[in-house]
Amino acid sequence: MSMSETQFEARRYRTAAIIVGIIGILALLAGIAYLVVPISSLPHIHLVGWLPNATGHHSKRGIAGLILGVILLGVAAWCWVRAGRLEY
Repeated sequence: MSMSETQFEARRYRTAAIIVGIIGILALLAGIAYLVVPISSLPHIHLVGWLPNATGHHSKRGIAGLILGVILLGVAAWCWVRAGRLEY
Protein backbone atom coordinates (compact mmCIF):
# COMPACT_ATOMS: atom_id res chain seq x y z
CA MET A 1 0.00 0.00 0.00
CA SER A 2 1.25 3.42 -0.80
CA MET A 3 0.64 6.37 1.43
CA SER A 4 -0.98 9.41 -0.02
CA GLU A 5 0.81 12.71 0.23
CA THR A 6 -1.68 13.95 2.82
CA GLN A 7 -1.15 10.90 5.04
CA PHE A 8 2.61 11.33 4.76
CA GLU A 9 2.37 14.99 5.78
CA ALA A 10 0.08 14.09 8.70
CA ARG A 11 2.65 11.56 9.89
CA ARG A 12 5.38 14.22 9.68
CA TYR A 13 3.30 16.61 11.79
CA ARG A 14 2.65 13.89 14.39
CA THR A 15 6.36 13.05 14.55
CA ALA A 16 7.24 16.74 14.94
CA ALA A 17 4.58 17.08 17.65
CA ILE A 18 6.05 14.20 19.64
CA ILE A 19 9.64 15.47 19.35
CA VAL A 20 8.75 19.09 20.18
CA GLY A 21 6.49 17.91 23.01
CA ILE A 22 9.32 15.92 24.61
CA ILE A 23 11.68 18.90 24.33
CA GLY A 24 8.98 21.13 25.82
CA ILE A 25 8.55 18.80 28.80
CA LEU A 26 12.33 18.75 29.33
CA ALA A 27 12.40 22.58 29.21
CA LEU A 28 9.62 22.72 31.81
CA LEU A 29 11.50 20.31 34.06
CA ALA A 30 14.72 22.32 33.72
CA GLY A 31 12.83 25.53 34.49
CA ILE A 32 11.32 23.99 37.61
CA ALA A 33 14.74 22.70 38.68
CA TYR A 34 16.27 26.15 38.28
CA LEU A 35 13.50 27.69 40.39
CA VAL A 36 13.34 25.08 43.14
CA VAL A 37 16.88 23.75 43.59
CA PRO A 38 19.50 26.04 45.19
CA ILE A 39 22.44 27.00 42.98
CA SER A 40 24.92 24.99 45.03
CA SER A 41 22.79 21.85 44.72
CA LEU A 42 22.41 21.92 40.93
CA PRO A 43 24.16 19.02 39.21
CA HIS A 44 27.09 20.78 37.59
CA ILE A 45 27.42 18.25 34.79
CA HIS A 46 23.88 18.57 33.44
CA LEU A 47 22.67 22.09 34.25
CA VAL A 48 24.56 25.28 33.52
CA GLY A 49 24.95 27.68 36.41
CA TRP A 50 26.35 25.49 39.16
CA LEU A 51 28.24 27.53 41.76
CA PRO A 52 29.76 26.03 44.89
CA ASN A 53 28.55 27.46 48.22
CA ALA A 54 25.94 29.71 46.57
CA THR A 55 22.55 30.08 48.27
CA GLY A 56 20.24 31.64 45.66
CA HIS A 57 18.19 30.34 42.77
CA HIS A 58 18.45 30.99 39.03
CA SER A 59 15.12 32.80 38.73
CA LYS A 60 15.65 34.21 35.23
CA ARG A 61 16.74 30.84 33.84
CA GLY A 62 13.86 29.13 35.59
CA ILE A 63 11.28 31.53 34.19
CA ALA A 64 12.85 31.29 30.73
CA GLY A 65 12.69 27.49 30.89
CA LEU A 66 9.04 27.58 31.91
CA ILE A 67 8.13 30.03 29.15
CA LEU A 68 10.05 28.05 26.54
CA GLY A 69 8.42 24.82 27.71
CA VAL A 70 4.92 26.27 27.45
CA ILE A 71 5.64 27.67 23.97
CA LEU A 72 7.04 24.34 22.78
CA LEU A 73 4.07 22.43 24.17
CA GLY A 74 1.79 24.87 22.35
CA VAL A 75 3.65 24.22 19.10
CA ALA A 76 3.40 20.47 19.71
CA ALA A 77 -0.34 20.76 20.30
CA TRP A 78 -0.74 22.79 17.11
CA CYS A 79 1.19 20.16 15.10
CA TRP A 80 -0.92 17.37 16.59
CA VAL A 81 -4.19 19.15 15.72
CA ARG A 82 -2.90 19.98 12.24
CA ALA A 83 -2.06 16.32 11.65
CA GLY A 84 -5.57 15.31 12.72
CA ARG A 85 -7.13 17.77 10.28
CA LEU A 86 -4.98 16.44 7.43
CA GLU A 87 -6.08 12.86 8.04
CA TYR A 88 -9.76 13.61 7.46
